[in-house]
Amino acid sequence: MDVRLHLRAPPSEHASAVVKLGESLDKPGAFGALRKVPAPAEWFRTSGSTLWAHDKEVQGISVFAAGVKPVWEDPAHSDGCTVKACGTGPVENYWNAFLGVAYLLGEKGSVLERATGVKLVDKSNKTRTEHRLEIWLAAEPDAAVSKELSDRLRCRVSVAKHTK
Repeated sequence: MDVRLHLRAPPSEHASAVVKLGESLDKPGAFGALRKVPAPAEWFRTSGSTLWAHDKEVQGISVFAAGVKPVWEDPAHSDGCTVKACGTGPVENYWNAFLGVAYLLGEKGSVLERATGVKLVDKSNKTRTEHRLEIWLAAEPDAAVSKELSDRLRCRVSVAKHTK
């Protein structure tokens, strides 16, 4: 598993606005890397403070399968999609869902068997609070998988198919 911080940057710089916290880690190593980062409730914009790396504000955190980049151009995502859960609820709910998805990432027989990564992003600004949980999948889920993800995340999810 690869663990990364995502920095707030213009779209043209998103690919390079990443700080690697660990690469090719097993689950205990990935969760060890995650424990080194303060919980998002302490640094998402709604907390009143921010986390900085390389002179840029940290906007999110992700865990992806080893070697898979958090960009649609990665071959693992060529037929994939993103399942997104957005909302204004407590960031702790999204953090707990993020950790749960990260733990089940790629597990055989789980609803997340085809998942390549998970990302938690702070989309808040001065006028609105919004958190987004993104589950990246190697293939578009059927209706049953979408419903199970929605039930597990306890919110409505949207599926965004990657277009080539």
